[in-house]
Amino acid sequence: MSSGSDEKEALTSTSSTVEPTLSAPPKSCRMIWIYLFTFVIGFGTLAGLAVAVQHECISLHGPATASDLYDFPSKLQFTLQFWSLPLIWLVFSIAYVIYRRVTTKTINPLAANQETVHEANCLLRNGVEQIALLTLTQLALLPHLDAEMTLKLIPTLNIQWLVGRIAFFIGYPNNRLYGWILSFYGTLPVSIYAVYLFIRHHFQI
Repeated sequence: MSSGSDEKEALTSTSSTVEPTLSAPPKSCRMIWIYLFTFVIGFGTLAGLAVAVQHECISLHGPATASDLYDFPSKLQFTLQFWSLPLIWLVFSIAYVIYRRVTTKTINPLAANQETVHEANCLLRNGVEQIALLTLTQLALLPHLDAEMTLKLIPTLNIQWLVGRIAFFIGYPNNRLYGWILSFYGTLPVSIYAVYLFIRHHFQI
């Protein structure tokens, strides 16, 4: 009798240890679906905005017209005006680091307790990297754009970038994917296209 009860206890303990392992795959699958859904929504937002701007369903360029952008200096001036948006985000990111240092009493940047401002520093560093990519992309592409395309592309790039950074900040660190798609993937294809135009123009490919 004792051997039979021991076998039942062994089977019960074995099944209880197996149950947590069996519950792990549904959670992993759920996370995969969440990421896929976020990718679809993110790229759908980019595509929808591009189509709306291209077909002039929405206008993001303000009072400027194509006749105002008759040469490169005028197109550059128009572009620099929209760089106020990444500038706003840079100022906010720096202010957020200062706020975290003051409120957590981590004034000394060489102190040992830098983990209290680690998140703010990561957001600032990532933002600076994205600003560099955004601004250099526009400078590299601007000589190849006509007035009409400048009116459509420059405001779209900067506005979707700012919206993406706000979403990235709100969702950081675990739910930052949507904001990252808007800011990074909204700029990356244009960067690649700018490099392609440079190679084609200078090497006659």
